[in-house]
Amino acid sequence: MKLKFIPVILTSTTLITATLTNDTMPFQYRYEIRADSFHPIEELNLYYYKEELIETYEKLCLNLDAIYKEKAIRANLHLFEFNSRIKAAYQEGIIHLTVGSGRGFMISGELRKDQCDSETIREKYYFLDLFK
Repeated sequence: MKLKFIPVILTSTTLITATLTNDTMPFQYRYEIRADSFHPIEELNLYYYKEELIETYEKLCLNLDAIYKEKAIRANLHLFEFNSRIKAAYQEGIIHLTVGSGRGFMISGELRKDQCDSETIREKYYFLDLFK
């Protein structure tokens, strides 16, 4: 008689633990930046925003232990909003920056995990400096 209840108890325990699992993903050291439109100036601005994102991330998190990086990013997400057009979000372990409506170009990449990683590739368009 008692053996009939064991499968029921095991099944219900399995279902309860499956529904209570944490769906948050760990920080993946990645970023995505979406532009407002497909205008060439917007595409060039993406690389400026990329530089700002990398600098903010490195000031904020590079010296932190891995277990604290996600908490630091979530708590300081407003620091990634460099101007009024940018909305920062943290979803699925990735830092997302959306400029305006976010219907234009998109760039993505990886961030350094610690100071021992190789330097981030920083693209610079010197041609733009002529027009500033």
